[in-house]
Amino acid sequence: MNNQLIPVQEINALEIFTKDGLDPLLLAIEKEVATFVPSVETAADRKEIASMAYKVSQSKTYIDAAGKSLVDDIKKQAKVIDTARKKSRDRLDELRDQVRKPLNDWEAEEARKKKEEEERIRKEEERDPQRRRTAEAGRA
Repeated sequence: MNNQLIPVQEINALEIFTKDGLDPLLLAIEKEVATFVPSVETAADRKEIASMAYKVSQSKTYIDAAGKSLVDDIKKQAKVIDTARKKSRDRLDELRDQVRKPLNDWEAEEARKKKEEEERIRKEEERDPQRRRTAEAGRA
């Protein structure tokens, strides 16, 4: 019996995890295990069972590590892209705010003028009740 269930040097993580290569690989491992006939009769037989279980665990660890390595690389790429996206958003938000500032200043000044005018009218109406009734009748 060889020391591995899968030929690890032939594994391409990208193909396994992105091009339906995982199922054939798992089937090959399962086929190898299916040919194994366990026996607990002798110490050597029991050692064979432990050895086969160890090989299955090693295959699992190898496949998982290959996938993790692939994902780590993808995450690094995603981080670079996300950093660039944030830089773009921040710079363009700053530029938008800079372009809009004159309009924002004008709108704030217009709002201030309107509030002053409303306050001036309210004070006049408080001083002259007749004027307030005329203004209310005009609004109705």
